[in-house]
Formats: sequence, C-alpha cells, structure tokens
Amino acid sequence: MLEETQLIQKGYEWDDVEQWWVREWTTNNGAESILEAYREDVEGSWWNIMVDYSGYIFYEEKVMDS
Repeated sequence: MLEETQLIQKGYEWDDVEQWWVREWTTNNGAESILEAYREDVEGSWWNIMVDYSGYIFYEEKVMDS
C-alpha cells in the first residue's frame, strides 16, 4: 500500500473527481508536461498512470499488488 504521507512528500495531491493521487510531471525545462497519477483499484492493487492533458492514458503499470 502506498502511504498518503509518501505521496504528499513527492508532490502528489488527491483528485476527488478522478479518485487518484496526481502531480504534474515536466521535462525539457518545463516545455512539456503530463499528469502522473497513482490509483488503487477495487482489489487493492496500485497503478502508476500517465495521462496527457486531453485525457489520453498513454502509460499504465501495476506497481504494487494487494
């Protein structure tokens, strides 16, 4: 289980709408950015998700099983 305090320390904020922990991830000195999120599924597994600003999920990986 990912701890709330760990996520907050890494710059994540809780998003009530999407029901996930999210932060902006930037590269090229801020010229490009995406959203990086962690979400726990109904079985208790955690997923790392990367989303562009149009809402397209282009990366998803299970990072921790329940």
